[in-house]
Amino acid sequence: SSPGTLRCSLATIHTSPFIGDNMLKADGFDEAIIGMADDIATSGQRLIYDANKCINILIKDHGMSELEAIEYFDYNVSGAYVGDTTPIWLYPYEDEE
Repeated sequence: SSPGTLRCSLATIHTSPFIGDNMLKADGFDEAIIGMADDIATSGQRLIYDANKCINILIKDHGMSELEAIEYFDYNVSGAYVGDTTPIWLYPYEDEE
């Protein structure tokens, strides 16, 4: 698939009966889900994804270079706000001591 073809399927976010009625899930990134968060501002829950794992999925499964995957993820996935239950994209903290 080309990046243009991916744009529709990977940026699509939907509800899933398996993870809760009100949580949204990003298609194609199940392996990058690392947890859920209680959002006190909305009294709801949001899925948490490891952003680096999402980028690696784009590289591995869709043949993107690292730069292509980062740009695609930033613009089409983590940049897609669809309301209060939009997933959280976590970049794990790494102490550089």
